[in-house]
Amino acid sequence: MRFLRRHWYDLGAVVAIGVGAVSFFLWRDMSLIQRVLLLNFIMMLAHQYEEYGWPGGFPPLVNLVVWPSSKPDRYPLNQNGAMVINLIWSYVLYLAPVFFPTVIWLALGPMLVGFLQVVAHGILTNVKLKAPYNPGMVTALLGFLPLGVYYVYLIQGVATTWDWGIGFAYMAGFLYFGVLKLNFTWLSAPNSPYPFAPEEMRRFGFPDRAKRLT
Repeated sequence: MRFLRRHWYDLGAVVAIGVGAVSFFLWRDMSLIQRVLLLNFIMMLAHQYEEYGWPGGFPPLVNLVVWPSSKPDRYPLNQNGAMVINLIWSYVLYLAPVFFPTVIWLALGPMLVGFLQVVAHGILTNVKLKAPYNPGMVTALLGFLPLGVYYVYLIQGVATTWDWGIGFAYMAGFLYFGVLKLNFTWLSAPNSPYPFAPEEMRRFGFPDRAKRLT
């Protein structure tokens, strides 16, 4: 488990490349919506790698800038919580719709989350950091945004009011229980035994970047 906690996003990058290679051969056998959903899954893995791997810096961004902590290597976000929530995000929220493309609300949830990612990474975090870029912004703007817009276009005339209602509820419930509660309450503790590695805390110019902001 120690290896997985430290390298889940590196493994995710390998999975993304592998899925991309396999999808090249299965492309003609998939529906258009399935292709969009599969690309969205791959984009989530790339997004996680951008946040934590290269250029990285999401852990110190959260623990030094968004929620300043006296123990920024482990609180409120820690290595274990980051692994659990991101594996759930990618392999449940984003991969499940690929296998059930006709269940529209199941795909609307992650697409709506993607739009929130665009707002968070494209506007709010830049303002907070006072910088033109933050880890996760490229995949949000160039991946989640166009894929989400295209998916909404594809389901016009097909999605019902119930689909939209359940999709919004699914998104809200996942964000509340799967992110806020799981990541920042249930798996969060000031004395967590799962600190981020020193190199993870130095990515994207942290902690010097945080010092300049304060």
